[in-house]
Amino acid sequence: ILSDQAIYFPGGSARASFVDARDISAVAYELLVSDKFANRAFMVSGPESLNHDDAAARISAATGKTIVYRDVTAEAFKDS
Repeated sequence: ILSDQAIYFPGGSARASFVDARDISAVAYELLVSDKFANRAFMVSGPESLNHDDAAARISAATGKTIVYRDVTAEAFKDS
């Protein structure tokens, strides 16, 4: 993203609930240091479903740089 100002991913117009890595680590920490949630399963999900164009627009707004989404084939993504 930094070098090309683009997100290359074979996602088409699929939507996902992106999760910040800090949120994932906070949940993992709580699950590892406490028995409070023993034997329970959790789905960690972001607050809303975004497609990759939406995600690129959010990153653009946050960074002040124009970031675009480039839909690539699965093969091109694998080879990159």
